[in-house]
Amino acid sequence: MMSVAGLPRYHPFVVMAGAGLALHLAWHFGPGLRLAAGIVLIGFLVPLVIVDIEQLVLPDRFTMPLLWTGLAINLQGLFSTLQSAVIGAIVGYLCFRGLLESYRWLTGRQGLGRGDCKFLAALGAWFGWPALPTIVLAALVGQILLLLALMTAGRAGWRTQIPFGPALAFGGWFALVWGTSLPSGLIP
Repeated sequence: MMSVAGLPRYHPFVVMAGAGLALHLAWHFGPGLRLAAGIVLIGFLVPLVIVDIEQLVLPDRFTMPLLWTGLAINLQGLFSTLQSAVIGAIVGYLCFRGLLESYRWLTGRQGLGRGDCKFLAALGAWFGWPALPTIVLAALVGQILLLLALMTAGRAGWRTQIPFGPALAFGGWFALVWGTSLPSGLIP
């Protein structure tokens, strides 16, 4: 059984990050169900980021409840229709699983992990299949910027294993705040 021992050590960070993100959501959404659901999402994203950074794993004890919660909130169409959420979960999982298996077959090395597949499935359940390209694009941009920052600081090279969970969490946050389209003014 996996321990998430890193969470107590980061407790002040978790509380501050969660509170800051919740305040941003309160400002963005105002009171209501979207705010409540967003706070629930934050309650999953922050621990997933910390555990993936520390242990290079996205545990099922977080990804599976996140997936089921996403489907449940969309019973009422909060962020997506239920049909779109189910398709988003299936397509999100299968796309990343296909990438995982293809990369392993081509290189003999592990690229993405199964937790990344489940995490994208969960985000697909929250925001529906139309949000998947936005989530993945935001995650890739975040991951590239992180890699470049680490390389500039001399803390990583091209073969350094960097967890993708934090980037996916950023993609999920992006979809939560901006939906499936880029905010106006971001791209000229």
